Amino acid sequence: TSAKITVVSIVYCLYMVFFTAYHIAYGSLGGAMTQNTDDRGSLYGYRLGTSQLLFWLMTVLWLPLINLLMSGGMAQDKAYFTAAIIFTVPGLLFAVLLYRNSREVVEPQKSTKLPAKDLWHFVIQNGPLLMVMFGQFVCGIYMYGRSGVMMYYFTYYAGNTNLFTIYNLIAIGCGIAGPFTAPILMEKCGNKGRIVALGAIGSGALFVAMNFINAGTNPLLFYIFAGVSGYFNGLIMAAVYACMLDTIEVGQYKTGIRASAFAVSLCHFANKLGMTISTAGVGAVLAALGFAANQTQNGDVLFIEKLDAAEESSVTFDKVVAVHNDKELKTGAPYVKGATVQARVLKNGKGKKITVFTYRPKKGSARKLGHRQPYTKVQIEAVNAKAPKAPKAEAANDAE
Repeated sequence: TSAKITVVSIVYCLYMVFFTAYHIAYGSLGGAMTQNTDDRGSLYGYRLGTSQLLFWLMTVLWLPLINLLMSGGMAQDKAYFTAAIIFTVPGLLFAVLLYRNSREVVEPQKSTKLPAKDLWHFVIQNGPLLMVMFGQFVCGIYMYGRSGVMMYYFTYYAGNTNLFTIYNLIAIGCGIAGPFTAPILMEKCGNKGRIVALGAIGSGALFVAMNFINAGTNPLLFYIFAGVSGYFNGLIMAAVYACMLDTIEVGQYKTGIRASAFAVSLCHFANKLGMTISTAGVGAVLAALGFAANQTQNGDVLFIEKLDAAEESSVTFDKVVAVHNDKELKTGAPYVKGATVQARVLKNGKGKKITVFTYRPKKGSARKLGHRQPYTKVQIEAVNAKAPKAPKAEAANDAE
């Protein structure tokens, strides 16, 4: 309902405000704990790697925990709420206990408030900071736009949303190695920006290649690409945040102001702006291309009753009872005239085995059978809802 959507939207906005405020302070703390650039790279790499590891464990344990709570008689909404409490409260307690005793190596400036003019002067004169802000913006677009694209990919191309969970486990699991190896690579390379470029090229190339591989028919190659791409993603995140801290000294050298919290907040703002644009943009682009959720459309993968057709052959369905394109609904009597659906046969196979057992009491009769339902897996290539126009000659003959 609209009321629930409003409440969820408000709660999510508040969550993002507190989440961002927490990360601004945490990011600034990394620049204050040490002035050694290599140590900062290690600090952010190991911090990010550890958080990715815990996030992966939560991804693995989330659904089993909810199922366990529901098996004990708990309602679904209460099970989700309880699981959220179980995962959230310990994290908040650890954050308070760990960070309350942190000490800053760099003494804070005596002036607690700087004029906005000085803060923006610190930003404008800081070329590396502007580059990192742009990198955070692009990173937000790529990371979250990628998630939206992959969810749509598994729904309408691979035809199995359960594979999205496997993809996340593999991508996030391999992504743990990225932050842990980033400090070593940054030290060997001596240039954190090059590590960001390496991660972006590797992740982007593999992501594009993954969209041409069907996870259902070629899972091994797809998940290898997903794992390596996830590793490069982790590498990007660790190196970008390490670069962010190094820009603070540049601004201080050029302007005499050390506005670390302001610099970190702008980088996070750029990242969240990219996230917002990509999350909304993916849906807008797909809608503009004619895609709609929960409807048969180009690229949709369906499992239907077995057809007498070879794999990789094309089939045409001409008995279409209804066509809907978000603007109008066409219904047939009994079929829509001229409407056809063209599809390509991906696979002919059999479903999971079911066991059928029949027993007649007091008759001494028992029978056990197994059955696997044959099916044909097809991919929709085109939906034609327009009736073909009759040639002029035939139309004239009909008029006579």
